Amino acid sequence: SLVVLGETWRTRRDPAALKDAVAVAHKLAGSAGSYGFDALGLAARAFEQCVRSWPGHAPPDESSAAESDRLLERLVALFP
Repeated sequence: SLVVLGETWRTRRDPAALKDAVAVAHKLAGSAGSYGFDALGLAARAFEQCVRSWPGHAPPDESSAAESDRLLERLVALFP
């Protein structure tokens, strides 16, 4: 689940968990608005774009990793 993936990313910085979380976020970004969950779709898109902006989809520094944590926490909080 997105919650487990997020926790795994935050505690272990596991690249596989991050990759899977981005895949879930991509799907949510594309479909959430169709079901009336606009804020969820925007949060998913923000998280996805943050991670995809990194070279090799790995955080270039701790500040970037912390930003992904913040965006992912927001996404999880909005998930119904």
